[in-house]
Amino acid sequence: LVEVATGATSVDGVDVRSVPLARLRAGIAVVMQDAVMFSGDLRYNLDPARACTDEALTRALRRVRLCAEADDAAEKLKEAVGEGGDNWSAGQRQLICLARAILRGAKVLVCDEATSSIDAETDGVVQGVLRERRATMLVIAHRLETILDSDRVLLMDAGAVAEEGPPAELAARVGGRFAALLASRGEGIPGRG
Repeated sequence: LVEVATGATSVDGVDVRSVPLARLRAGIAVVMQDAVMFSGDLRYNLDPARACTDEALTRALRRVRLCAEADDAAEKLKEAVGEGGDNWSAGQRQLICLARAILRGAKVLVCDEATSSIDAETDGVVQGVLRERRATMLVIAHRLETILDSDRVLLMDAGAVAEEGPPAELAARVGGRFAALLASRGEGIPGRG
């Protein structure tokens, strides 16, 4: 979103500077801590460009558990969304934003504290969806359980990288910061205690 001044950023081996900005932005979906909602109905919030089929919208709603049955989706899509989504719970707003990201089919998904203000059940739904995504994901999180099954973790301190590597490797690092965080919370890498 900001031009690279030094170094390089690549996605799937392609330097992002060689990709037209509009195409690059179309390949990125973002789910923020504070859900971005539009006044209108649920269909508009999921698909503002009206580019998706009813079947795709139904699959997305069912995937994030905003409707249980395909038959319920048509009515659900008509439900009103007030200004800022104030008539939906915080968890429902995040699930709507996640469904929107799924529908975009972006190669890069950025989740910026997307689970910080939702209940444990909704967090479980979000985590399940993220685990199934076939995309490069950048997950900014304070909850350690959110990132324990990631391929790679960057632990930041005062704006600088303090540690980086696979979570299991960082958890096993004697005297490491990530290991200390896990120990302080009584957590470990799943399957490793």
